[in-house]
Amino acid sequence: MLEDAELAQLHDRVETLMRDAVPAVMPLDLDDADDCTRWRAHELCSYLDNRVHDPASLPDPDALSAADIDAWSQRLLLPGERITDPRRCRWYTSYWLLAAGVRVGTVALNVWDTGWDGPSLELASLYVRREHRREGHARRLLAALMQAVSASGLTSLRLETRRHPPPQLPDRSTAC
Repeated sequence: MLEDAELAQLHDRVETLMRDAVPAVMPLDLDDADDCTRWRAHELCSYLDNRVHDPASLPDPDALSAADIDAWSQRLLLPGERITDPRRCRWYTSYWLLAAGVRVGTVALNVWDTGWDGPSLELASLYVRREHRREGHARRLLAALMQAVSASGLTSLRLETRRHPPPQLPDRSTAC
């Protein structure tokens, strides 16, 4: 298993490679509270997109305040789900996705070594804004991440799917 300093060097190498990718990744400014709130709003919208059936009722992530994020979270997140403040996240680094200088989405990445197969790049979150979907940003990002994995000597790109057990859903076996 690699030491923290070695993992940080690998992460920096991936980040450097991804700055020139299309879409590029730009680290979130953790000293800018408004920027962190906007990132949290985008993260929330990644959940809402799959839970709100009427797209017209989905909020614009740029218009959400911290209080709005909390209110939407209480209404639509399942037990155990939460929108983490990127300033308090020890495991993943939060990034903006940029295409032609425009923020088109967000991504959270980390280089991690489980001790099994060597260090890997973990993708914990990916959100592309609705108005920038169907433009190939996610596909190009994943291709660029795979190239960065190879160029950095990492073993794989892993999709983080939550390590905690899934929430218990109501028993619907007796429903009509």
